[in-house]
Amino acid sequence: MRRSASQSGMPMATPRVARGGFGAARRGFTLTELLAVITIIALVVSVAVPAFVGMLRSTNQTLAISNFRVAMATARDAAVRSAGLNDSAAVFFFEPGGRASIATALSIGEFNGRTVWAIDPLTEEIGLPRGWMVNGFAPAGTITIPTGEASEPYAWYEERGGERRYDPTIDNWVFPESGFYRTSNGQGRDDTPGNQGGYRQSFMVRFDGTTGGVAFDDRTDGLVLAPDLAIGRGASPWRQRGNPWADPRFRLDGSVEQSVYIRRQLGKAWGTPAYPLQNRELLLGDDCSDTVLTRPVSLLALYDIRALARQIASNGAPQGFRGVNRATGCFYEPPASASSPDYQFDFAEAVNAAIPEVAQMYTVDRYNGGVVEVTP
Repeated sequence: MRRSASQSGMPMATPRVARGGFGAARRGFTLTELLAVITIIALVVSVAVPAFVGMLRSTNQTLAISNFRVAMATARDAAVRSAGLNDSAAVFFFEPGGRASIATALSIGEFNGRTVWAIDPLTEEIGLPRGWMVNGFAPAGTITIPTGEASEPYAWYEERGGERRYDPTIDNWVFPESGFYRTSNGQGRDDTPGNQGGYRQSFMVRFDGTTGGVAFDDRTDGLVLAPDLAIGRGASPWRQRGNPWADPRFRLDGSVEQSVYIRRQLGKAWGTPAYPLQNRELLLGDDCSDTVLTRPVSLLALYDIRALARQIASNGAPQGFRGVNRATGCFYEPPASASSPDYQFDFAEAVNAAIPEVAQMYTVDRYNGGVVEVTP
């Protein structure tokens, strides 16, 4: 029978107790230690945040340049693919509060001396990172001064309602105004009074369908059919605002390819009681809110609009300049009232001066259609 240590007379081992005893309270941080930790954290943040912001800015710049080049190549490939049947174009778009994007369009026909374009269904619209924009170069004299005649068609980037955004007597870097034409009632439906296609302007780079090179010699205006199919669709057929869109002969539903629709409308016997000329203008002309008036350009500026805003400020910002507008995401101000689709822009001169200082300039090779960076 085994005996325990106490029974055998041997002394029992005493367990060690931590210094301070079992009931001793743990010591907290002193004020000096807390301040030291906070200082270290602040130093780490002060180094890490700028580095992260710089890395993000560099990544966005790389992505913007890459997407820009891909979009231009995609548009040129569409011209080559057509084997001489259609010219193609890289068309630049921007929606207030959204992002800049580049879509490929195909020439379909002629209307009132202007080429009518449809978005290519075989290519995807390519967007730029948020805050990255593209402006087109409009040499002096290319923006028309309106004569005031009622019969005069809308001109490219002309003044509207007495408001001149760009001075037509000087060189300008024009911004894609493709989305600055409508108001909304808050339920996603178009509340634009009448037809406001004259407010929609943009620019394009045009590629020759035979050679694939840039069509520098063709400077004619174009009308790009670019409806927003998301507005007003719901359970009802698209664009049933009244005549002529409510007429099945004229309505463009989302399932109809735009090129087919344009050819169908251009081929009708216009000028007859069944097809009055006024309807053709409302469907495909510059009056139509579904078309964008464009003109080919040969020089483009790619830039971060926040960097451009900082450059304008350092150059001595004009009175009223408040930087990037939060609602529009650019330098344009929202309409003064819900009944007016006209966006305000009063800083063209400051933008013209600052763009060469911060933007990357690109042109397109006349013969092979490749994008070439140029030095301002």
